[in-house]
Amino acid sequence: MTRKFTWEGLNLLRADHNVSWAIPDIISYTLAFKQMFRVFNCQGYTGKDAFCKLDYNREIQGRERIYNTTERIRRAAIKLSEGLC
Repeated sequence: MTRKFTWEGLNLLRADHNVSWAIPDIISYTLAFKQMFRVFNCQGYTGKDAFCKLDYNREIQGRERIYNTTERIRRAAIKLSEGLC
């Protein structure tokens, strides 16, 4: 199970330009972030590297959330008929 964010972590997430909103156990990213993340992912960047390229603080999120986010964005692209890269 994914850990909940601390209040300090939530404040950092809410101040991040890549985040639409955040609550203790859920993050919603901006559409621009998701689109650029997908571009980097299609270029062969791992989820961790794509987050880094987009100036996102990976320490707050953690490895499990990065993996889950990568999979959610990939599945959403397939569902929207953008297909795989």
